[in-house]
Amino acid sequence: MAMLYLSFITLISMLFFRKRMPGRDWKTEFYARLFKRFFLAAGKKGPQWSRKVIESVPSKSSAMKRITVEEIELAKVPAQKITPHALDTEVSRVIVYIHGGGYVTGSAKAYLAFVASVADKSQLLTYSLDYRLSPEFPFPTPQEDCYAAISEIAMRHPNQQLILMGDSAGGALCISTCLHGDDSLRSRIHGLGLISPWVDPISSSGTMISNQPNDMFTLDILAKGYAQHIQGADPMDTRVNFSQAQLGKLPPMQIQIAGGEVFFDQIMKFSERAKAENVPTSTEVFASQFHVFQTIALHFEDSKRALASLVAFARN
Repeated sequence: MAMLYLSFITLISMLFFRKRMPGRDWKTEFYARLFKRFFLAAGKKGPQWSRKVIESVPSKSSAMKRITVEEIELAKVPAQKITPHALDTEVSRVIVYIHGGGYVTGSAKAYLAFVASVADKSQLLTYSLDYRLSPEFPFPTPQEDCYAAISEIAMRHPNQQLILMGDSAGGALCISTCLHGDDSLRSRIHGLGLISPWVDPISSSGTMISNQPNDMFTLDILAKGYAQHIQGADPMDTRVNFSQAQLGKLPPMQIQIAGGEVFFDQIMKFSERAKAENVPTSTEVFASQFHVFQTIALHFEDSKRALASLVAFARN
């Protein structure tokens, strides 16, 4: 009911306040405004409310008919094992997906429609992790959960390479695993497919300001979420903030960015630094989109193009 109410209010706002980002269509503007309203409400009501609302939205994707989902544990971390019916055993890779949500919300269940599409299109075995969330389990618990679960997956599949994928905070958790994992695990990770990774959580300039009207986030929303996660630890710790981290150990990366998102500048800087440290990096910009649109609006043409690109990266 909460999302229905927010959708109605957003629709009304579209009728009276028609200005939108140049090049952005009506549908994209609606979704960007809807999720801004959601996160503003979540900031007032708390992470328990946001988790409940997100999980109440049905997972809808035609891919759901072509996959099998098994609830499992990996090193005591809950996860979903998603097997496409058309599993391609000729490609020796496994995908591990880590959801976003600012470390305080999100779940494998909430992301099932998107991750099912990834598994179905790639025809690869896919795991979706349910790491513990802040503020109940603050930094570095999510980082440690992901590292432990990915290590377990590597042991279960000794003859296959891993492709780590994630959006926003989930993308950051992918990066953290590679930067701080041991050499044996790092050697098993073939690539990172990153959707708008949150690489500099204390950034407060550039597009963090100029893109606020175009995106779902504000500085206040992000600062509050990061404070709930870091809880007095060093905010520059390179397990969560990569603005000063050495990036040369990272595997090849496919990074997708939205032109209207507040993270635009920090992700571009991260990409340029990775290239300067000889990390093979491809960066795709979806000019008129908002943060992690790919995972929210699967029906967008840009979302379909983004998914196809991630799938090609995972298989090749």
